[in-house]
Amino acid sequence: MMRRVASRASRARGGPPAVAARARLRSPVRPTPARVLLRSPARALLLTLALWTCVHAAPAAAQASREPDGVLSVPLLLQHDCLASGCDGAGVGGAIQVDLLHTLRAAPWLSVGGSFGVGVVGGEADSTRVFLPVGASVLAGLFPNATRRFGFEARARGGAWLGAGAWGSMARADLGGGGFLTGGLHVSLGLGDAASRARLRVTLGLDVTRLFGSRPVTLYAPGIALAWRAAQSPTGAPTP
Repeated sequence: MMRRVASRASRARGGPPAVAARARLRSPVRPTPARVLLRSPARALLLTLALWTCVHAAPAAAQASREPDGVLSVPLLLQHDCLASGCDGAGVGGAIQVDLLHTLRAAPWLSVGGSFGVGVVGGEADSTRVFLPVGASVLAGLFPNATRRFGFEARARGGAWLGAGAWGSMARADLGGGGFLTGGLHVSLGLGDAASRARLRVTLGLDVTRLFGSRPVTLYAPGIALAWRAAQSPTGAPTP
């Protein structure tokens, strides 16, 4: 009982408990970084943008410095069935194919990437087809360079296709699709002077494509192509 009375008297006189309480009220609360960001959304946005820029600036610069390899092909399309009859307007068409590739530094003779295009095969009502192939692409070969004007290369593609054509016994136009595999051999000729041969070449060869899915068919594709390639330094890295 006496202790309670003494404590009350001490608080009334402004003793240590009261002084400590007033000191806590007078001392400002230090804001934490999280509180500052919450109080200022603009600062949080700027900090987020700065972090994003730091993370992506270096990869973006490295990607921009790379030169893509590629092949632009314009082949003639011949259906396998039409070869026996002489291909008198039936089963004949054409295509445009683009390959975007990246040359491996450890193996400058090998490039991998993607491929897309469009092809049309015309003729009779039951053989007309329009298709769009999209897939992966691999290219390997002995390419022209400063000391070699001619070369050869092998190409392989695989993926899926979508299109329209006459499927089934009713020969009615309808949508279709499936998978495809392509393989081919080509000879190449380097264009320009010795310094340009490694970067630009023209090729001539034959691809064989098998379309699976809606009305499977084999297509022979002789054609010409324009190819470009990043020049390689002795260490395999692209030259500036």
